Amino acid sequence: MKAQRRAALYTYLTRSCHTRTGMPGRAVGVGTGMTVGVALNASKAENQVDTAVQLAHEAAASGLRSAWFGQTFGADSPQLAAIVGREVPGLHVGTSAIPVFGRHPLLVSSQAQTAQAATHGRYHLGLALGTKLLTEGGFGIPFERPIARLREFLTALRQLTQSGEADFHGELLTAVTPISARVPGGRGRCSSAGRRDGPAGSAGRR
Repeated sequence: MKAQRRAALYTYLTRSCHTRTGMPGRAVGVGTGMTVGVALNASKAENQVDTAVQLAHEAAASGLRSAWFGQTFGADSPQLAAIVGREVPGLHVGTSAIPVFGRHPLLVSSQAQTAQAATHGRYHLGLALGTKLLTEGGFGIPFERPIARLREFLTALRQLTQSGEADFHGELLTAVTPISARVPGGRGRCSSAGRRDGPAGSAGRR
């Protein structure tokens, strides 16, 4: 019965795997240290939030451990993840992933910490570079030095999520907290979309 429910669920869900660090990945065979999750997309439903919660309940009942939400120009993925995580106890939720262009570490930190507090530590924040087409076409800002921007974004964001304070002055970003940005219960970790020797590891060298 569980296998049948899972097969039915996969007809309209995109599968993904993530390691214990919470990084989303490609749907491959499950091995040691890996759990199976789903990428939920209810953007064409009559009510995206209600449908996302319903799908998440079905995913959890099928034995899946996590649900992931993409970020475009529609629903706010950290908020959606927070609602789903609150409604489906035990299910890990995450964003995969939020583009750093058009956003600021102070705002993303507030979103992430609030989602983390709402889910009692089951929220995973994923960040990505985004694309040149959507960045320049949607936000009207140049897609320049993306690796350096990700490096600075992560540096400021880690300060904020770990202590609720930041005093970061980079080439591309400034993040300073004249008052505390800490959300009680919201401390957590963030991940960048890429291998350790990829964008997150080489950021800032361009």
